[in-house]
Amino acid sequence: MRALRTVVGPEQVLFGTDYFYRTAVETVRGLETCGAFSGAELDAIARGNAARLFGLQERAAGAPTTQRTRTVFASLPTVGNGM
Repeated sequence: MRALRTVVGPEQVLFGTDYFYRTAVETVRGLETCGAFSGAELDAIARGNAARLFGLQERAAGAPTTQRTRTVFASLPTVGNGM
């Protein structure tokens, strides 16, 4: 992830996984623990960048973005390898 940061800024990174050896939860844990991104940058990677790219509006009400992001990440399935 640190190498990715040297090539592009976090505003150009979207969350996604198609690497079948890791679950989405494992991918999220890796992003959170790699130390390459701040909390605000993780929020952007999780949803903000995609919302901006696709012209979607963020929800104004509710918990702070970081809490919403953690809730979204926590709801990802943990069983199997995604296949």
